[in-house]
Amino acid sequence: MYMDRLIVKGGYGEHGRSCFLVPFAQGRYYMLDCGIMDTDENPWPEVETELLERTEYLFLSHCHKDHSGAFSRLVSRGFRGWLVAAGATVELAGICYNKVIQADPLSAWPMGLGRELHFSCGRSGHCVGGLWFHIWDSGKSCFYSGDYQPGPLAFAVDQVKGRRADLAIVDCAHPDTQEDARALRSRILEWIGPCLAAGRRVVLPLPRYGRGLELIALIKENFPQVAIAADQGFAAAAEQMCGYGQWLRAGKEEQIRAFLEEQPEERLERDRYDVLLLGDAHLEQERCRSLAERELARRGLVIITGRVKPGGFVQTLLDGKRAVRAHFPHHQSMGDFMALLEQNDFQTVVPFHNGRQELYFQAAGIGSKRESG
Repeated sequence: MYMDRLIVKGGYGEHGRSCFLVPFAQGRYYMLDCGIMDTDENPWPEVETELLERTEYLFLSHCHKDHSGAFSRLVSRGFRGWLVAAGATVELAGICYNKVIQADPLSAWPMGLGRELHFSCGRSGHCVGGLWFHIWDSGKSCFYSGDYQPGPLAFAVDQVKGRRADLAIVDCAHPDTQEDARALRSRILEWIGPCLAAGRRVVLPLPRYGRGLELIALIKENFPQVAIAADQGFAAAAEQMCGYGQWLRAGKEEQIRAFLEEQPEERLERDRYDVLLLGDAHLEQERCRSLAERELARRGLVIITGRVKPGGFVQTLLDGKRAVRAHFPHHQSMGDFMALLEQNDFQTVVPFHNGRQELYFQAAGIGSKRESG
């Protein structure tokens, strides 16, 4: 069905630049995300002008740059179709565009896009505004997971179960582990716990919108007496997240507000804290680099939980064994990915968000078979 016509512009065989085009009627396409690869000298998905002019809809799964960062560039190069996304995603990505269809994950019915397309969506458990999409055309369908995590601590998730699709493009950012979110979180706690017990501080560089709220929840639930500080950028983003209650699990908005009431920025200025959250995942800002260096000089521990920019400051820390890296379950592991296949009927599955190029073919009652590219 779709697989021989699917056009991949990024995200398959690489951890970033997510961008897929799917044909649906009379030479027209819909696009799934338009991210950049900020660790690459040429970060853009190279989508030809002709394809952009024939792209009628762009489904945007969430605001992170590796999924949304190329939007303005695509518009400047000829995209004039409809943007389909959660309102929160449009706001957090800073998108100004006059053709927006707001996707509602709480709707009980698929939404129609003209005669040819219908879609449903759900919260992906990844961040505020994060969605997965299920899109139908002429009796065929495509499932796109966005960045999906079935077991988050802070973010609300609508579980993907019992769905059937001819093509599924599915998050598998941690292909080397079968462990689920609970097990991966325990690995991080194995770093944090002994460090705090020894009176050493922990530094966590993080993106402003995303896994930071998950780590607040993790630390609060396991070390309730620990003092958490944050830089101004991270604290401001956390406060902004409180305005999007439908994207958070029950009780988590109150947990974030309690964290903010503890004045994490003031704790940083007074130098009285146990854990420091920095809203700068690659430690590119001079102040954040200086804070990390200060804690390293005091025998603190820097834990890297996301992607690493080659040649950047974080890479230097890791190469010099001055920081440690831990998988954080903000995406799916291979175990999560295989469980998703077992819970749904997807004929052809394209795993994305990792460095491999693999396809899975699934037949009802038989299971799945893998072919590597």
